[in-house]
Amino acid sequence: MIDMKVLNKKISFYIPSVFTALNLLLGFFALLINEPLAGCLLILAGAGMDVLDGAAARLFNSRSETGKQLDSLADMVTFGVAPAFLYYHYVLPAGWISIAATGMLPAGAAIRLARFNVSTNQKNIFRGLPSPASGLFFAAFPLFEGFFPLPSFILLMLPVIAALLMNSNFPMFSAKTLKYGLQENIPALIFIVISAGIFIFLIAFREIPAEQGILVSIPLMVVVYLLVSLLLGKKIRKLEDMA
Repeated sequence: MIDMKVLNKKISFYIPSVFTALNLLLGFFALLINEPLAGCLLILAGAGMDVLDGAAARLFNSRSETGKQLDSLADMVTFGVAPAFLYYHYVLPAGWISIAATGMLPAGAAIRLARFNVSTNQKNIFRGLPSPASGLFFAAFPLFEGFFPLPSFILLMLPVIAALLMNSNFPMFSAKTLKYGLQENIPALIFIVISAGIFIFLIAFREIPAEQGILVSIPLMVVVYLLVSLLLGKKIRKLEDMA
């Protein structure tokens, strides 16, 4: 006779890994489809799966070392390799310099994820730009660049800057602080207000369709996230050791 409690426990243990696997597959599909809008949407959906796998692990108390490593492998594909692929094919000019520049994204993401896995001081905040934020920035950039073209030199430097930021020690706020009060979430609130303002500006004054405006605004939102974190770094650092 099947012990339902044991069966439910086993199922609960694997639910987070299902979301993690979906995250990885969505990144893989973004590579296969190789189309900027579809790729961006798939990577955005992968970010959603990344949030859900962590939420499921906390809900079912099913955190494991295997799940932790699998999560990083999935993030490497979805937020490291796939965005670099789209950025190279749809933003940068073909050539070895562009290949070397975009290679910084998966390399930087791999090092950042490895550092995160062995870190003991990122319970409530992040140290360095999270790989999903970097991945979403570059996944959405082909759409952003269609409305806001930038010089080639800057486009080549962006992956290098992102790789350095991912592996910096700058304190950056995290959604993990939502369990605390309003005072602890001021950085997140500032980010939300400014991001909403950016979205409204794009659709109202740049006449970008609303459905595109969300995706086009992602690179700007990542920049806002970075600036808010840097400017309020002292406040964010205090959250590091909170229980």
